[in-house]
Amino acid sequence: MDKATMLLALSVPFMDADEDTWETYCSSAAWYEVLDALDGVVDTTRSELNPDVRRTLDYLPCFANHAAFASLAFTGGLPTSALPVESLYVERDAAISPLDAGASYLQQTAYYMRDITKALGIVIPDNYRSMPDHLAIELTVGAVLLKSIDSPDASPEDLQVCREAARDYLANRFTWLDRYERHLSAISDVPAFYPALVAAVRVVTQALSVELA
Repeated sequence: MDKATMLLALSVPFMDADEDTWETYCSSAAWYEVLDALDGVVDTTRSELNPDVRRTLDYLPCFANHAAFASLAFTGGLPTSALPVESLYVERDAAISPLDAGASYLQQTAYYMRDITKALGIVIPDNYRSMPDHLAIELTVGAVLLKSIDSPDASPEDLQVCREAARDYLANRFTWLDRYERHLSAISDVPAFYPALVAAVRVVTQALSVELA
């Protein structure tokens, strides 16, 4: 599995998948390909992924548990909201709840994501229009930028520009995930898989940026 496909696959648990999609995603072969790709990036860059976090990723939630998480992940305005939206977590180092200190949607990060998706020709689904800085969208953009590095028709100069754009995006876009991880860990109804996956996404995106340096 290439690295762009890995990023796309890592976005699926943060989306509201139906049962058939989730069961296909959870097939042992498909999920272990994702984990193999993740392990490869972590090992190559000598990044540190907590062993307990990595072990947790071996056990995907059943559909009922995923559906329960998805209901939290698409419910805004509640203390138990699990929305993976960067606007709710920017510049909030001391906060656990995204609802403290006037957190709101459509912060500067959202407008940035709206602009970059438009520039890349990525159509944001209707149910994400009010939150273009949703983690699933951010991972999709990361995947598109990684794919651009392998364009066979681009000049060496253009490929270097693409490489730098992907590196900077991956280095800077996912720094909010430590706060989101802490928030998920504080919600008793959220299975351990999800904060572990957030931790893994944070590590692997930073590792990919290091690879591109």
